[in-house]
Amino acid sequence: MNVDEVLEKSVADASLWHDHPPAGLRARIARSWPHTDPSVVLSEADSAKIDAELHRFYARAGRDIAWSAA
Repeated sequence: MNVDEVLEKSVADASLWHDHPPAGLRARIARSWPHTDPSVVLSEADSAKIDAELHRFYARAGRDIAWSAA
């Protein structure tokens, strides 16, 4: 089954009792939006600085996930 078939099946299996729209419907909505340019564009230097600041938090989250899966 390809992605489009899976999304269509999720729309077909929709129910009023679910609290979120099915993934297929959300995908249709997102695909129907017009393309817009980003309102904020980061430079490579800014992006690298943010990644460096968040590196230890990403590393800790990765360890926490790895340990919780065991």
